[in-house]
Formats: sequence, C-alpha cells, structure tokens
Amino acid sequence: MNYSSIEEVLLQLLNDINDKNNVSSTVGKLLLCKSHEPFWDLNNISKAVELLLNLFSCEQASILANTIDSIDKSDYSVGVIINENAPFEHFPIIYLASILNKKVIIKFTSKSDHLYNPLIQFFKEHNLGLFENVNFNGEGFKECDKYFYLPSNRDNSALIDYLNNRDSVIQKYMVSALVIKGDESIETLRQIAPFVFNWFGRSQLSVHHIFVPNGYRVENILDAFSEYYSVMDNNKYANNYEYHRSVFLVNSIHHLDNCFILLKNDDDCYAPTGVIYFSEYNNIDNIDSDKYYNIYHLKNNETFRFIDVYTWFDFWNRSVFFNKLQNK
Repeated sequence: MNYSSIEEVLLQLLNDINDKNNVSSTVGKLLLCKSHEPFWDLNNISKAVELLLNLFSCEQASILANTIDSIDKSDYSVGVIINENAPFEHFPIIYLASILNKKVIIKFTSKSDHLYNPLIQFFKEHNLGLFENVNFNGEGFKECDKYFYLPSNRDNSALIDYLNNRDSVIQKYMVSALVIKGDESIETLRQIAPFVFNWFGRSQLSVHHIFVPNGYRVENILDAFSEYYSVMDNNKYANNYEYHRSVFLVNSIHHLDNCFILLKNDDDCYAPTGVIYFSEYNNIDNIDSDKYYNIYHLKNNETFRFIDVYTWFDFWNRSVFFNKLQNK
C-alpha cells in the first residue's frame, strides 16, 4: 500500500476545504453536510481530515505497516455499521477492515453517508485503489459472516438486539476525561480547550469529564476556555447550551457559567453538549480509567495535541474489533 499517495491526496483535500475560494464538487458536497447534521460544519470536517492526514504520515504509516504485516488477511465478509457523532470518526475502522478482510459491507444508520460518499469519490478520482473490496451502499449486509458496531452516544437498542443473535462485536461508545494536578498554568490549561470544543465535544476524543484535586479553583478551567465563544455561532450547540442552562437555573442546580459552556460537579462520564462535568479526587490512582476512551494528563511546558493521542498504535489497542472479531 502506497501510504504516501494517501497522505498527498488527503493533504490536497484539506487544502481544498480550507481554500475559501474553492468551488470543487467535493467541497460543495461536504458543505451540504451541515444541512443534514448541524454539528458537521466545514470547520469541524477540516479538523477531522487533519487527524486522518496524521494517520497516513510517514511515521504513522510505518507503524501501521509493521502491524498488519504480521496478520493474515481473513476470508470473512464483515459488516460494519457506521453511526458517528464526529466527522470521519469511524474512518480508521473502515480502512483497517478493508485491508484485513475479503469483503466489507458498510451500513449507515445515521446520515454519515453524506460525509463518506464525497470522501470515497475523492479517493476514486485519484486512482488510489482504496476500498475496492468495500460496498458502501449496504448491499449484501445480511449475508456477512461477522459484524461490528460502535454505537454513537445514543444506542440503537433494536439494532443491538439484532446483532446479538449474530457473530458480532458491539463496542461500547466512550468519551474522554482529563486529570488536572492543580499546578498547571492557565497557558497549559488552554491546551485542553480543543479537546472540549472541537467537534462540539461529540467525538470519543472529546473531554466530557475533568478530575480536579480537592479544593481546586475550578474557575481556572473556564478562564482557559475564553477564546472559544465562537461555538455559540452554531445554532444547535447554542440551543443545547441554553436548554441545560435553563434546567440548571430552574432547578437551582449549582453550576459555573462563562456564557458558552456550563461546568457542573457531577460523577457521570457523559456530559451533554454545552456542559462539562467535573469531580474532585483525593488520589489520582483511584480514578477508574476503564470508563473512558482516553484519560489525558497535562504537563506544564509540554504541547498537548490531538495527533499525539490519535495514532494507529493507540487506535489498534483500543479497538475490540481487531482484538476479537479478527480471531478465527
């Protein structure tokens, strides 16, 4: 597989998306995605393509190549069910399934086909030879040997019941959390803001819960978010924020508010859009990391980036699909 060619094509797509004067058919179709799901605006699609671009960089491609070289391609036909919150969140699953299985059938249970169809067409136009064994229209899905489903934040109980009667793997949807030690500067705390606001907090990489030491001044967190007021330009995000703000006020629920994100003391892992939960800890070692997709730790004077926690190595080790479904 020529990973450098994939990297070049993704870079071209990213440049096309970020070029405000670009009127290509691919960018036009991606622009329309917001009409199907308001959270899928072009800015967040661009951020998703940046992550995909990193996955096919020279360093990351080498990690992937070394991993898959030791695995025989299976004779299975695999059905992969796509239902995602953030743009292209399941692309790595589709890609790995395509290179490890004889045949892959994709079934979209959300509106994700509006995202993927332009991307796949863009790849085809550049003759990369990708996904030749992948059917994106769901044809033959019921005849697959095995199935994989990673639900979004809203489980489809009927679909889960259907898959439980078949050879399938259902991977629990999880979100991420952050641990603050308490001695971080505001500049260091600002590094976590993209992990809260990119994709409007709807990715598995998104921070939904922040652990702080006992007695910590949690207002520091809101101070670090001050540059992200622009999320309120998205009507769906703003409506979510206003709704939960009203619920908190009407029910006299204690919370902190900086006019575009609400901070609430709550032990739950999953915070609704427009809200971040926090809780205090006595001992970092007692935090249950198994509940989260990622647990981030901040260190002063270190760069904190998505590309450092979105790698083939991390993705492979987290995915029960490749730990279980690929076993013959």
